[in-house]
Amino acid sequence: MVVNIKLILGTMTSFLLMAHAIPAHLEAALVVRNETILDLPLDDDLLTFNIDPDMAGPECGLTYEANINVKNRGDEAKTSNYCNLVYKYITNTANDGKKSKNVNIVYTCPGTPEPTDPEGYGSLDIKFILNAPSDFARDQTQEPATLHLLNIHDGADLTLPVTINYKVTSNSEIIWQFMNCP
Repeated sequence: MVVNIKLILGTMTSFLLMAHAIPAHLEAALVVRNETILDLPLDDDLLTFNIDPDMAGPECGLTYEANINVKNRGDEAKTSNYCNLVYKYITNTANDGKKSKNVNIVYTCPGTPEPTDPEGYGSLDIKFILNAPSDFARDQTQEPATLHLLNIHDGADLTLPVTINYKVTSNSEIIWQFMNCP
């Protein structure tokens, strides 16, 4: 009887894993809730977008204007397909051959619905909707988040995991600086 239960549980586990399979390039970016993520190195292998100006004291539910530019291209072969699409989107839609684009960054928190009308969140066409915790750890410099890229005019719509790089000032203010895209 014990053998049959183990066989049944093993079969059920295999089925559940197959039914809820995660693409391999996203698996490394997922973090179990309430666990910390290891610091991602700012090396040549990691696609990193700069947020300019830095976002000091971002508040959940607010919209900010920023220029998103490529701080580090990273190794295209080691970067996920989704991150490579964001890179191409930012650099191909940029004016005058620049590797940047002005966007509205909409900061949402878990449990907060995304905007139902993207036009109501800033005047720029491209929206970077970042869903991240409302409280960032003061003893870390990175936090996993979800980026939802929308463009209200060309129909771009892409959701992917990213990591927000931030610094903590001497008075404990959080300042967002970069987005890492694995």
